[in-house]
Amino acid sequence: MKKFEFSLQRLYEVKEMEEQQKQAQLRDLERNLENYKRQKEANRKLYDREHAVYDKKCRTGMTMFEVQRYGDYFQYLEKEMRQQERIIQSVQANIDECRSGLLKIINEKGVLDRKREDQYEEYKKEVAKEEDKSIEDFMQSRM
Repeated sequence: MKKFEFSLQRLYEVKEMEEQQKQAQLRDLERNLENYKRQKEANRKLYDREHAVYDKKCRTGMTMFEVQRYGDYFQYLEKEMRQQERIIQSVQANIDECRSGLLKIINEKGVLDRKREDQYEEYKKEVAKEEDKSIEDFMQSRM
């Protein structure tokens, strides 16, 4: 009796490998997203802290040079935070794209799983027919 072999096993293995690669890629992208979010939050805290210092100095008095220096520094931090927000949005778009690719691969694997089940059912029917035939042949030879 022959052993069951799924005719699309190689394709299934390729899809499994693609799924693992997409999952690794998704983990990396999510890790990067978290890092960018932490960096942005750190800059936001720095901005808030420095703005509080600036407000205190405004009340006590500052030179024009200090005002200009703080203004330039705040502009720099705002620019950095906008840049980080753009990067975060870009990484989020990449994550969404990666997730949709992963979902597509998972769906393709599901189709292959159903195909395997269909082929296995056909195999079981074929084996049952062979067993019935061998039993019938055995019974006829005994008569």
